[in-house]
Formats: sequence, C-alpha cells, structure tokens
Amino acid sequence: MGLKRIFGFVPDPLDAFLQDVFDAELPALVGQAELVQTLEPVVSKWGAAGTAAALAEAWWRTIDADPAVLALIARLRQQGILCALATNQHRFRADYMRATFAYDSVFDHSFYSYQLGYAKPDVRYFQTILASLPFAPAQVLFIDDLETSARGVYSGALGFLSCNGSADLSIVIRTAVFSAGRVRIGAGGAVVLGSDPDGEYQEMLLKLAAPMRAYWTSGAHRPAAVLSAEPRVHRRGRHARRRRRATAIGAEVEAG
Repeated sequence: MGLKRIFGFVPDPLDAFLQDVFDAELPALVGQAELVQTLEPVVSKWGAAGTAAALAEAWWRTIDADPAVLALIARLRQQGILCALATNQHRFRADYMRATFAYDSVFDHSFYSYQLGYAKPDVRYFQTILASLPFAPAQVLFIDDLETSARGVYSGALGFLSCNGSADLSIVIRTAVFSAGRVRIGAGGAVVLGSDPDGEYQEMLLKLAAPMRAYWTSGAHRPAAVLSAEPRVHRRGRHARRRRRATAIGAEVEAG
C-alpha cells in the first residue's frame, strides 16, 4: 500500500494505527458516514492531515477480481441459478467495484452493507437480504471466505480457568445460546458427494435432540420457530416429500 509514500513516514506503532483505521471504517460500512470523512481525524491524529483521500485510494481501490470465480458465477447463472454478491463494503469501495468490474451485470443482485444498513456477521444483514429475494430462506445458500461472517458460535472450547487451578471446559459445537430473553440451538452437517440425504437428515435430528430435550425438560417454553438453513437442490419426485420433512436440516431452533 505504501504508507511511507502517502505519509512520508510509517506510523509507529503500526498495529495501533491500523486499528484506528479499521475502527474508523465501521460507520462507513453500514452507511452512517463516508469513508474519507471518517479517516481524516485518524490521519490527523497520526500527523498526516489531509491524506485521507490518498489513503483510501491506495487501501480500498487496489483489488482484483478472480477470473476463475467470475467464470464459475457465469456457469451457475447459465444453469438458471441466481447468484448475488453480498459483501461488507462502504460506498467508496463499492463504487469502485461496480465501475471497474461491472459487478451489477456479473451478478443477478448486489447487496452492499452500506446500502443495507447492517454488516456481517450481524444477523439483520442476512435477514434483510433474504427478505428481498423471491425464495424461502431454505433455498438460499450463503458462501463466505471468512467463516465468522456466516455463522455464530460453532466450534472450540467454552468454560473457565480459576485462580485456584481448577477449570471447567466444554466444546461449543452443540451449545444453546441465551440472548435477549431467547435461546438459540443450532445443528448442521457436512454434505459430501457420497452423502445420503435421509441419513444426513436423521443425523441432524440426533444432534439437535439432546440440547432441545434439555431445554424443554428445564420447564422453558416450546420453540417459537424453526429457521431452516437447508439449500434445496431436488425439485421433484421422492425428494420433494423429504424436503417437507427436513425443515430442521441445518436449522436453528429459536424459543423465548
């Protein structure tokens, strides 16, 4: 990017400068401010007043589109599959992407966070997109290069380490998340070429059963909704009946 070329020096400590830049970008990502305006106080703080536009140009307008990905999108659209761009971008970079790569014609739809008013991984980002598409949520597949952008708590360890040397840790792969008076219980599965659809469905129910049973037997309320995340591939024949039964595949159960 050439910070020394832009500023005449490299900010030190660099990590602190980068964090200031990332923090300044956040309001622009959700359409609450323009990028250059939010960057100007940052560069002024670091002794480089008046360089915000140059920094933005060098940082956010030096991307290249992957030809292989563009070719894949073209093939999918030829097969009748709707393809949309859903990305965290402020107006400054989105305008560049549209003008340079003609993304509005490459994709059937384009969803930029600054227009939606929400940014990934905020669940409202996905809800707003789903509400604007002519499909049920179960028919839509979100693909992201950053795992945290498309899923919440999924894997790893959760627990505590005490000063007296004790510890209590558990995995979070099937954990109920309580927030704002509601509980969310998620379950999913990996589908590969040799997967059996009905077997995957049964495994999904098995994963979901234990935490749901624990929640129900605790005296809490029954689920208010089952939000399916199953991408629907089969359109006719015997799989149509399975689809109606499989609303829990890749689902999140919500209750309050």
